[in-house]
Amino acid sequence: MKIVTILLLLVSFYGCATVSTLGTKTDKKVTITVTDDGSDGFITEAVPAHVRIKPGAKMHFKVVNDTEATNISKVEVKNFVCKADGDTLPFEGEANDQSFTFNGVKVTKESSRKSKGVQNKDGKIFEYIVHVEMEKGKNPDDLDPYMIISQKP
Repeated sequence: MKIVTILLLLVSFYGCATVSTLGTKTDKKVTITVTDDGSDGFITEAVPAHVRIKPGAKMHFKVVNDTEATNISKVEVKNFVCKADGDTLPFEGEANDQSFTFNGVKVTKESSRKSKGVQNKDGKIFEYIVHVEMEKGKNPDDLDPYMIISQKP
């Protein structure tokens, strides 16, 4: 009898734990890395370039300066737009909550910013721009990654 009671308690406990984790919001991280290109310019990479995120979750943008000797003047993550309908507000809040600026990222250092929660706009794809300005040398080309807001994992 005691074994059956313990088993029922375990099943009940783990069943509740499983149910409570369904539908949780998982924040997503995009790492933007700037490296030397071998001449006087730089290369920017965003990993991952394409993100699927649930409503309510937050985007975490991290900038890494992986150059040998040049500081980053500014990185802008901006111009979020859904090409299908022109929507420019993927995140909760006002227009100024829809872009992220990183100033003065030193060599071998990093900086990060977190968005407000993603709005419930299931199925929309928001493209955005990553623009980098270096203290010296040729600025890297802009990137154009995107994020998909989806209830599905």
